[in-house]
Amino acid sequence: MTRTARSRLSSASILILATASLLVFVSLRSHSAAQTASHEAMTSMAENKQSQVGAPYWSVEDGFVSTIQVKNYRVDKKVTVTVVLFPLHGDEIMLDPVTLNPSETRVLNVNDALAGYEKHFTVGAAEIRFSQDPEGIFGANLSVLNAARSLIYDFQFRPPEMSSRLEGIFWFLDKGTDGFVAVQNTSDDNVEVVPTLYAREQQHKLQPIALRPHEMSLITLRRELHNLALDDISEGGIKLEASKANAVIAGGGAANPEIGFSAPLRLEDPEMQAMRAKRLGQTLHALNVAIGADDPMMGMGLPKSSRMNPIMNLRNVSEDAINVTPVFRYHDGEATKSFALKPVQLRSQQSQRIDLLPYWKPGQIPARVSSGSMEISYSGKPGSLVASVTSVDQTGTYVFDAKIDNKLAAGFMASPAVSGKALFLRTKTHLYRVESSD
Repeated sequence: MTRTARSRLSSASILILATASLLVFVSLRSHSAAQTASHEAMTSMAENKQSQVGAPYWSVEDGFVSTIQVKNYRVDKKVTVTVVLFPLHGDEIMLDPVTLNPSETRVLNVNDALAGYEKHFTVGAAEIRFSQDPEGIFGANLSVLNAARSLIYDFQFRPPEMSSRLEGIFWFLDKGTDGFVAVQNTSDDNVEVVPTLYAREQQHKLQPIALRPHEMSLITLRRELHNLALDDISEGGIKLEASKANAVIAGGGAANPEIGFSAPLRLEDPEMQAMRAKRLGQTLHALNVAIGADDPMMGMGLPKSSRMNPIMNLRNVSEDAINVTPVFRYHDGEATKSFALKPVQLRSQQSQRIDLLPYWKPGQIPARVSSGSMEISYSGKPGSLVASVTSVDQTGTYVFDAKIDNKLAAGFMASPAVSGKALFLRTKTHLYRVESSD
């Protein structure tokens, strides 16, 4: 990668924080009516003298560069944070405290931070520790990027989940795609985590994972599926059950390095999702869903031949059948229109993939439409549905992920994606293109 490319990528990382909301907010006071339960969890943490948030994965191997971006959202006060790295099979590495001036954004390169150590650490987890000022507010994000191979993973720094159970959905673009989940114990006690994979509505418990304080462990999905003689599985569910509540965070991704495909794999606390659903309704939202051909007026830089296919994956994590009603909404001139997909019934632990491009090609969704939003309503108990929406072109190289949320037009997260020659950074209103090396 050229020096110019590195400089542009560094600037792009800062741009993520400056223009998007892929951040954890830490505050004792919130004036937002749409405040999520995870923000409330951080509020309760702030009552302690020392607090921390974590991201479960970084990597410096195979050409990956990991960066931690931290922004001080106060315009009148400084904030001091300390980053701690936890290498897999290594002791913690506490970096020097960083004091952020008002409104300042700082980017920390994990590769550079590890360069001075004799041991060759390759992957691990990270935490940010801070003494919480009642008026303090900052955000942090961890990006894992291999620009040459067109791969990126993005992790939000967050507090440990309040319950002991996490639920997620995995899917593979093709037979060359593999996936991983990083699970971290953020507590000071030993914790045991029991992973369970769901395939064809059947559960398959894996070996328990014993985690020492602040330790991280990796689950490789293809390997585990192979051990279960489930090599033909292309989508399913994953559940993590910890022996202690308020201790574990997890996240991961799926990738096919041969074609430059990568997408996030998120795990959520179903109890928190249920609390949000009771307050905000049982409709999940995915904003800025790319579909079909690129709009020349937006300047996304996609090849003219690219056709973005929104891939929606749904999973019922409850014990009862649920009905799911997906609706694609889009702007057509000055009007807002919608296209209702056929309702879906999901049995307990059933997963289903739905491609939206087939509705765009024949004109059910007009060819002039290049983006929209998904509204995914469901019946049954609150928190029963786990979903993802990721737009992928026919080559698998261009990937735009839409963060799922159950807040109306709120909480949209930055969705970075990488092509073979360009890094794309999406904010709420723009898609930024930053050239990488050839």
